[in-house]
Amino acid sequence: MLAQAVAAEPDRAPTTTIDVVTDRPGDRFNQATTWAQLLEADGWTHHHTDRSGEQHWTRPGKDRREGTSATVGYQGLDVLHVFTSGVAGLDPEGTYNRFAYYTATRHAGDYTAASRELGNAQDADALNAWLNSPQRAPLTDLDTPQTITDVVEKIAAASLVDTITAKFLHGDAIEQLPPVEWLIDGVLEQRSVANLYGPSGHGKSFIALDMAASIVTGRTWHGHPTDHGTVLYVAAEGASGQGPRRRAWMHHYGATRLDQLVWYPEAINLTSPLEVEAFTEAATPLDPSLVIFDTQARCSVGAEENSAKDMGLIVAACDQIVARLGCTVLLIHHSGKDSGAGMRGSTAVLGAMNTVLALARAGEHIVLTVEKQKNADDGAKHSFQLVPSADSVVAIEVARHVDSLPDEMVELLRTIEEIDRGDGVPTSEMRTATTLAERTFYRLLKKALTDDYCHNVGSEKRKRYALTNKGETALAWGVLPPTANPDGSKP
Repeated sequence: MLAQAVAAEPDRAPTTTIDVVTDRPGDRFNQATTWAQLLEADGWTHHHTDRSGEQHWTRPGKDRREGTSATVGYQGLDVLHVFTSGVAGLDPEGTYNRFAYYTATRHAGDYTAASRELGNAQDADALNAWLNSPQRAPLTDLDTPQTITDVVEKIAAASLVDTITAKFLHGDAIEQLPPVEWLIDGVLEQRSVANLYGPSGHGKSFIALDMAASIVTGRTWHGHPTDHGTVLYVAAEGASGQGPRRRAWMHHYGATRLDQLVWYPEAINLTSPLEVEAFTEAATPLDPSLVIFDTQARCSVGAEENSAKDMGLIVAACDQIVARLGCTVLLIHHSGKDSGAGMRGSTAVLGAMNTVLALARAGEHIVLTVEKQKNADDGAKHSFQLVPSADSVVAIEVARHVDSLPDEMVELLRTIEEIDRGDGVPTSEMRTATTLAERTFYRLLKKALTDDYCHNVGSEKRKRYALTNKGETALAWGVLPPTANPDGSKP
């Protein structure tokens, strides 16, 4: 915070009323200077400007090849955000406008001394009077005295008013914003946060790798065009198994290189601002289009999954990575004990996602459902089968019809699924549990048996019905299941 940059506080304790300073030395300094002028004069080196327009700078005395030390323009704000302890006067978590930077590096945080140097004694006295004036229009309504650190934070906020005001959109200006851009068309947005979740052992990592490799090679992802780019895959669990999976994908698709698929074989703690900052700085030269964290749980050890506050830290970290790298972040997560109840933990994560992809097993297939899509239609389904390739397996989408199952058939199959305790469901219990008319019920049951959606697992005298693999697939899919597997055999 800007307040953390203040090294020495004046003896006085300003009152709570803070207004926007106009025509003061600090304001004139902010308006008359640029960050390039200030930083280059102090020996900083411009490292690069990312796709979001944020400038990355390397501190004095640090080799440019070692990475960046601060940024200008984070989230579009005209401030310097520092993440280095190597510059005297600057806090490693500090955020500064130009006058605050000048004050911290030249006057050890003494704003009165800085004002006197930039203006004159009358200007400095006027600033002091303004800080303590109870007649000024308040920026906040706090009733208790504040220290200079509190005041400095409000000065920083005041200095950003023009920046924020300039971003207000009036009338039809909202319609002039650029359209959504896709990393995987209709599936993953560019510069967004997404979540892929499902039960353990259902193939989440295989699907994530399939997406990553498609982006790296520029291949369409099962009919969806991709935007070619680099992918950074944080394999926080099971990293040793990713090598065979990578070879399997390359073998199946005839790829000879996946150089732009970069691996980090350990966890990054997304609840640690310092670790997230260091990770982001290290990843900046890669310019990734997608960063995958596999899994969310491994990358948030110590966080309480049911705590909205703790999960909020993860969301904030992902937003920071998106803003700094201009990439998409994909979290791989587990579903709860009741897989039908959604992802595990606080709903704060679900609410913050642009895209949520749910994975579930249906017979021999795994079904990926676009459960949430903020800027496009959701509900799309893809069914995959894990087939052998090289010394592992690869996720292959199976062909399917597009005809929907009738709602009444869905109700019948859903009833069997919900009340089957592992030994089948008697006809009478099934009949009572549905809302179907009697004639409709028996007609549909006959058709379900004929179409192999369910079968009798009891005796001829005491029939009990359970779903077949085909029935489970049809129910999870919501459409008629595939007529053939990739190898041509029947499902």
